[in-house]
Amino acid sequence: MTNLYSVVSTYLLVHNIDKTERLYVAFSGGSDSLALLSVLSSIMATKPIAVYVDHNIRSREELDREIIKNKENCDKLGVKLLIHTLEEGEIEALCKKEKITVEASARSLRYSFFDNLDSYVVTAHNKDDQEESVFMKLLTGSTFQSLSAIKSKRGKYLRPLISVTKAEIEAYCRENNLSYSSDSTNSELFCLRNKIRHLVMPTLSSDIKESLFNISQNVEAFLNRIEIISFQDYVLYKTINRSLLINALPLQRDISLINLLSQFTSRRITKGELDSFYLNSITKRSFETNDYIVTFKDDVIRVYPPNFYFSTKLSLNKEFMNCIFCKSDGKDSLLLPNEDLLIRVSEEGDEIETKDKKVKVKELLSSMKIPYCFVVCSKSEIVGVFAKCFGGKNRISRRLICGNWQLLPRYDVICKTLLEC
Repeated sequence: MTNLYSVVSTYLLVHNIDKTERLYVAFSGGSDSLALLSVLSSIMATKPIAVYVDHNIRSREELDREIIKNKENCDKLGVKLLIHTLEEGEIEALCKKEKITVEASARSLRYSFFDNLDSYVVTAHNKDDQEESVFMKLLTGSTFQSLSAIKSKRGKYLRPLISVTKAEIEAYCRENNLSYSSDSTNSELFCLRNKIRHLVMPTLSSDIKESLFNISQNVEAFLNRIEIISFQDYVLYKTINRSLLINALPLQRDISLINLLSQFTSRRITKGELDSFYLNSITKRSFETNDYIVTFKDDVIRVYPPNFYFSTKLSLNKEFMNCIFCKSDGKDSLLLPNEDLLIRVSEEGDEIETKDKKVKVKELLSSMKIPYCFVVCSKSEIVGVFAKCFGGKNRISRRLICGNWQLLPRYDVICKTLLEC
């Protein structure tokens, strides 16, 4: 019988995770996550925090029972339970918007929450999950690199049980008198993974399952030797060298692009999407998707989020940098109370009167190869275009050139500080 304490301790040592580190455990309440939480609560010097995501798609009665049991188990282990509840209909809305399955939508929203946690997130993926994933990749004709399936470590995500079987995990729960929950949807054949889990995997021999697992390990080991073309992070956008990318080996290029585009989306990035990105890079043709906007300047590829909002952590009438966050004509804005000016994100139709003539802000941005910027507005006109933090140049209106030059440094400070909000 596999010793889970030894497996997890060795994993933490290999990946240089100090036992004083505060870890978040993705906790569904099932056998896998309960066993993982139990082991970590015993071996970590700092108690882990269990994170339960209520997807709000099963019956409220079943979910409430599950939450009660999860609270009991966390109390028993002496760990804190953090519950994040999705809004009713939130998953269905994302399904409709992105044209994805319920499973994919739930995963996307779940990981969006995990991404914002301030430390490592430990998930309880096990060997059975890995074997299913590899079989599913082979069945659907996925790319070579995707055969690594569930990586043992991906950024902030740790998976110490990836080499442990489901049977060994359940045996641990029995030995330690751990009573776990069961998600009723796991037995339904509504998605490909469940069909593979219940109809295919039981018919495969242990040797074939072991071979599937070995494929994932061998591909991951190979991919770890591939030199990834790094991207530069400028907070509001990211860049990658165009020449290096288009001259790279196909596998190196695809992995580098996945590494870059994963900063903008948690969904699966398709081979067709990678090929399209490559072809546009050759011709320097700007394009956009639901997840990002791509522009080209000189030998640099710039990637921006599709929309930019600076009000994420601000609430109405809250003071920020001596400004007040407000809504102006329905738009998120910052009010400079002394000057009666607003700061907002640029939009279609904006114009600014420069020293020479009145020009459309969109034309200025097009020449700078950026999709949007900050603008400073009076009641009647735009008096400043602040694009430097997006890779462009700042411009001020004729009124400011002829007026009080002491205002300009203040705007630059505000624009710079917006990167931190």
